[in-house]
This record gives sequence, C-alpha cells and structure tokens, in this order.
Amino acid sequence: EKVYTVTDSLEECISVQFSLAKQVEQVEILVKEPSDHAVPAAPSLIDPSIGVVQHQWINGQTGKSATEFIPGNRYRLELKIQPADGFVFTENTKFAVNGKTVTAELDDNHATVVLTYDLVQTLHQVLLQGVPGNVNPGEIGPLPTVTAEDERITIAQISWLNEDLEPFDGPFELGNVYYLAITLQTDSLTCFAPTLQ
Repeated sequence: EKVYTVTDSLEECISVQFSLAKQVEQVEILVKEPSDHAVPAAPSLIDPSIGVVQHQWINGQTGKSATEFIPGNRYRLELKIQPADGFVFTENTKFAVNGKTVTAELDDNHATVVLTYDLVQTLHQVLLQGVPGNVNPGEIGPLPTVTAEDERITIAQISWLNEDLEPFDGPFELGNVYYLAITLQTDSLTCFAPTLQ
C-alpha cells in the first residue's frame, strides 16, 4: 500500500491512498461429486484465503434444488466464486475443479462456473410384456409386439433365431428350438447390469 500526496494548490493538500489488488493466478475448487442417494455437499476452495464460493445443486429433470442425489438424473452445479478483499480475478485466472481445468465466466467482481453431472441408474431387471410363451407349427414367425414396463427402455429390434442362432422367418417346425432375440436400448442416464434378468 502506497500513499501519494496530490497537491491542488499551495494552500490545500489532499492525501489519497491507493491499494492495488493482487491478481489470483489459479482457483482450485473441491467438489464431492454426486453418488447414489447422497446428500449434496458444499464445494470448497483449496485456498480459502483468496475468496468464498457460493453454490447451488439443481436437479436437471425437475429444475428444482437438489436435496438428495437420485440415480437416473442429471444434476447441475452452479458455483459463484467471490474474491476476498485485496484479490481480483482476471481473464488470466485459471479455474479447476477436482484438478480438472474448467471454464469460468467473469462478471463484475466474481466468477461463475457451471458443471453438469450424470448419475446413471443401473437396471438389474427388465420386465417385458407381449413375449409369447410358445409358437405353433406351420406359423411363419410373426413378430410379437413387445414392450418394456420401464419408460427409459425402448425395444430397438426383435427377430426370431433358429437353434443355430441364425435369423429365421419361418415356418416353425415341430421339435425344433427357436429363440426370440430382443435388443433393448436405454436412455443416457440408465444402463444395464452385467447380470440383467
């Protein structure tokens, strides 16, 4: 801090103090990422002397504040970082979350960082409706209308296979084994367990 004296005239002397803010080179933020049924935790700065961080976790599906992380949802974390007195953020300040560089928007005297996290739900069981129990000899392999009870699952493809697991379109013959192959797809927030039933 330096003190400068500015002289307006011989009779009057004004004392002005200038304080130069220190540019923050890097802001490192620690975030506990969403996990199944956890309560959102407050992010923190590795060096709290350079400023404070305000945050809000938002459920991307509902647009409301998140109080618990539910699998199958996308969450948005909004961070507002305010520099402490004597510090300033510039276009050269680097921002990182959990060691990874992130983009920050500078506005007035704070920075905003927005992050998105997908909390994928794992399905261990899928219930299908419309799967035939058996077929009749002589039928020409009609494809049944199969639906999944879970709205996150779509039926991508249905086909009949013979006992050699080759495509088959009929007619069915008595004594042979046939398979109905059903390809399922999920949305981006859902996956199938390796032991799906």
